[in-house]
Amino acid sequence: MNFNDRLVKVEQGRLVCEVFYNMLGVVVQLSKKRKLNFYKVLLIVMLPLNVFAGELTLNDLYNKFNMRTIYSSYGQRLQYYCGAYPKNFFPKHQASFKFGNTLKLVSGDDVWIFTMKSDNKIILVNKITSGTYNTVNKYALHFDRINGDWRADKIRIKEPVNCKKFSFK
Repeated sequence: MNFNDRLVKVEQGRLVCEVFYNMLGVVVQLSKKRKLNFYKVLLIVMLPLNVFAGELTLNDLYNKFNMRTIYSSYGQRLQYYCGAYPKNFFPKHQASFKFGNTLKLVSGDDVWIFTMKSDNKIILVNKITSGTYNTVNKYALHFDRINGDWRADKIRIKEPVNCKKFSFK
Protein backbone atom coordinates (compact mmCIF):
# COMPACT_ATOMS: atom_id res chain seq x y z
CA MET A 1 0.00 0.00 0.00
CA ASN A 2 1.58 3.28 -1.07
CA PHE A 3 1.43 6.61 0.75
CA ASN A 4 -1.60 7.91 -1.20
CA ASP A 5 -3.56 4.71 -0.47
CA ARG A 6 -2.78 5.14 3.23
CA LEU A 7 -4.00 8.73 3.14
CA VAL A 8 -7.25 7.56 1.54
CA LYS A 9 -7.70 4.92 4.29
CA VAL A 10 -7.04 7.52 7.01
CA GLU A 11 -9.57 9.87 5.41
CA GLN A 12 -12.13 7.06 5.19
CA GLY A 13 -11.55 6.25 8.87
CA ARG A 14 -11.97 9.90 9.81
CA LEU A 15 -15.24 10.08 7.87
CA VAL A 16 -16.55 6.93 9.55
CA CYS A 17 -15.76 8.41 12.98
CA GLU A 18 -17.46 11.66 12.03
CA VAL A 19 -20.56 9.82 10.79
CA PHE A 20 -20.63 7.71 13.97
CA TYR A 21 -20.33 10.81 16.18
CA ASN A 22 -23.19 12.53 14.32
CA MET A 23 -25.35 9.40 14.48
CA LEU A 24 -24.71 9.09 18.20
CA GLY A 25 -26.07 12.64 18.61
CA VAL A 26 -29.18 11.64 16.67
CA VAL A 27 -29.62 8.56 18.87
CA VAL A 28 -29.46 10.62 22.05
CA GLN A 29 -32.00 13.13 20.70
CA LEU A 30 -34.41 10.42 19.49
CA SER A 31 -34.21 8.48 22.73
CA LYS A 32 -34.95 11.64 24.75
CA LYS A 33 -37.79 12.95 22.57
CA ARG A 34 -39.66 9.72 22.09
CA LYS A 35 -38.70 7.97 25.29
CA LEU A 36 -37.27 5.11 23.22
CA ASN A 37 -34.75 2.64 24.51
CA PHE A 38 -31.30 4.12 23.83
CA TYR A 39 -29.78 0.80 22.74
CA LYS A 40 -32.57 -0.04 20.28
CA VAL A 41 -32.27 3.35 18.62
CA LEU A 42 -28.47 3.03 18.55
CA LEU A 43 -28.72 -0.34 16.83
CA ILE A 44 -31.17 0.95 14.20
CA VAL A 45 -29.10 4.04 13.46
CA MET A 46 -25.80 2.14 13.29
CA LEU A 47 -26.94 -0.52 10.80
CA PRO A 48 -25.92 1.62 7.80
CA LEU A 49 -22.36 1.75 9.18
CA ASN A 50 -21.92 -1.89 8.18
CA VAL A 51 -21.22 -0.59 4.69
CA PHE A 52 -17.87 0.67 5.97
CA ALA A 53 -16.82 -2.61 7.56
CA GLY A 54 -14.61 -5.21 5.99
CA GLU A 55 -11.18 -4.44 4.65
CA LEU A 56 -9.37 -7.58 3.55
CA THR A 57 -5.97 -8.44 5.08
CA LEU A 58 -3.41 -11.19 4.42
CA ASN A 59 -4.32 -12.73 7.76
CA ASP A 60 -7.98 -12.81 6.64
CA LEU A 61 -6.98 -14.65 3.47
CA TYR A 62 -5.24 -17.36 5.50
CA ASN A 63 -7.85 -17.68 8.25
CA LYS A 64 -11.18 -16.66 6.69
CA PHE A 65 -11.08 -17.02 2.90
CA ASN A 66 -13.69 -19.61 1.95
CA MET A 67 -12.02 -21.87 -0.61
CA ARG A 68 -15.38 -23.51 -1.30
CA THR A 69 -16.47 -20.41 -3.25
CA ILE A 70 -13.92 -20.65 -6.10
CA TYR A 71 -12.76 -23.13 -8.72
CA SER A 72 -9.34 -24.51 -7.77
CA SER A 73 -7.07 -27.54 -7.61
CA TYR A 74 -8.72 -28.29 -4.24
CA GLY A 75 -12.16 -28.97 -5.75
CA GLN A 76 -12.06 -32.74 -5.22
CA ARG A 77 -10.47 -32.48 -1.78
CA LEU A 78 -13.14 -30.05 -0.65
CA GLN A 79 -15.77 -32.64 -1.55
CA TYR A 80 -14.10 -35.12 0.82
CA TYR A 81 -12.47 -33.16 3.65
CA CYS A 82 -13.94 -30.86 6.30
CA GLY A 83 -12.85 -27.25 6.42
CA ALA A 84 -13.11 -24.36 4.03
CA TYR A 85 -10.17 -22.09 4.77
CA PRO A 86 -6.49 -22.16 3.79
CA LYS A 87 -5.60 -22.62 7.48
CA ASN A 88 -7.34 -26.02 7.27
CA PHE A 89 -5.14 -27.23 4.39
CA PHE A 90 -1.88 -25.28 4.53
CA PRO A 91 0.27 -25.45 7.68
CA LYS A 92 0.99 -22.05 9.22
CA HIS A 93 4.76 -22.68 9.16
CA GLN A 94 4.57 -23.02 5.36
CA ALA A 95 2.66 -19.78 4.88
CA SER A 96 4.75 -16.84 3.68
CA PHE A 97 3.16 -13.56 4.66
CA LYS A 98 5.18 -11.36 2.33
CA PHE A 99 5.65 -7.69 3.04
CA GLY A 100 2.86 -5.69 1.53
CA ASN A 101 0.18 -7.55 -0.34
CA THR A 102 1.27 -11.13 -1.11
CA LEU A 103 0.59 -14.41 0.67
CA LYS A 104 2.22 -17.64 -0.53
CA LEU A 105 0.93 -21.00 0.69
CA VAL A 106 2.67 -24.32 0.04
CA SER A 107 1.48 -27.82 0.89
CA GLY A 108 3.49 -30.54 -0.84
CA ASP A 109 3.46 -29.68 -4.53
CA ASP A 110 0.37 -27.46 -4.21
CA VAL A 111 1.14 -23.73 -4.31
CA TRP A 112 -1.28 -20.85 -3.88
CA ILE A 113 -0.11 -17.24 -4.24
CA PHE A 114 -2.58 -14.51 -3.27
CA THR A 115 -1.91 -10.93 -4.33
CA MET A 116 -4.24 -8.36 -2.81
CA LYS A 117 -5.49 -5.54 -4.99
CA SER A 118 -7.68 -2.58 -4.09
CA ASP A 119 -11.36 -2.86 -3.14
CA ASN A 120 -11.07 -6.40 -1.71
CA LYS A 121 -9.99 -7.89 -5.02
CA ILE A 122 -7.34 -10.59 -5.22
CA ILE A 123 -5.33 -12.36 -7.89
CA LEU A 124 -4.85 -16.03 -7.10
CA VAL A 125 -2.14 -18.14 -8.73
CA ASN A 126 -2.90 -21.81 -8.08
CA LYS A 127 -0.39 -24.33 -9.38
CA ILE A 128 0.81 -27.87 -8.85
CA THR A 129 4.58 -28.02 -9.23
CA SER A 130 4.69 -31.71 -10.17
CA GLY A 131 2.14 -31.34 -12.97
CA THR A 132 0.67 -28.97 -15.51
CA TYR A 133 -2.05 -27.37 -13.35
CA ASN A 134 -1.43 -23.62 -13.32
CA THR A 135 -4.22 -21.05 -13.13
CA VAL A 136 -4.37 -17.31 -12.55
CA ASN A 137 -7.73 -15.84 -11.57
CA LYS A 138 -8.95 -12.48 -10.32
CA TYR A 139 -11.71 -12.49 -7.71
CA ALA A 140 -13.77 -9.76 -6.09
CA LEU A 141 -14.30 -10.86 -2.49
CA HIS A 142 -16.96 -9.80 -0.03
CA PHE A 143 -17.34 -10.45 3.66
CA ASP A 144 -20.26 -12.74 4.48
CA ARG A 145 -21.47 -11.56 7.89
CA ILE A 146 -23.64 -14.62 8.47
CA ASN A 147 -20.75 -17.08 8.12
CA GLY A 148 -18.00 -14.69 9.21
CA ASP A 149 -15.77 -15.30 6.19
CA TRP A 150 -14.59 -13.86 2.88
CA ARG A 151 -16.15 -15.27 -0.31
CA ALA A 152 -15.97 -15.02 -4.08
CA ASP A 153 -19.30 -16.76 -4.81
CA LYS A 154 -18.10 -18.34 -8.08
CA ILE A 155 -19.19 -21.78 -6.91
CA ARG A 156 -20.41 -23.35 -3.68
CA ILE A 157 -18.84 -26.69 -2.79
CA LYS A 158 -20.82 -28.07 0.11
CA GLU A 159 -19.04 -29.72 3.00
CA PRO A 160 -19.96 -33.41 3.02
CA VAL A 161 -21.94 -34.74 5.96
CA ASN A 162 -19.35 -37.41 6.78
CA CYS A 163 -16.29 -35.34 5.93
CA LYS A 164 -12.82 -36.25 7.18
CA LYS A 165 -10.45 -33.82 8.85
CA PHE A 166 -7.46 -33.02 6.64
CA SER A 167 -4.15 -33.94 8.24
CA PHE A 168 -0.93 -32.11 7.42
CA LYS A 169 1.81 -34.39 6.18
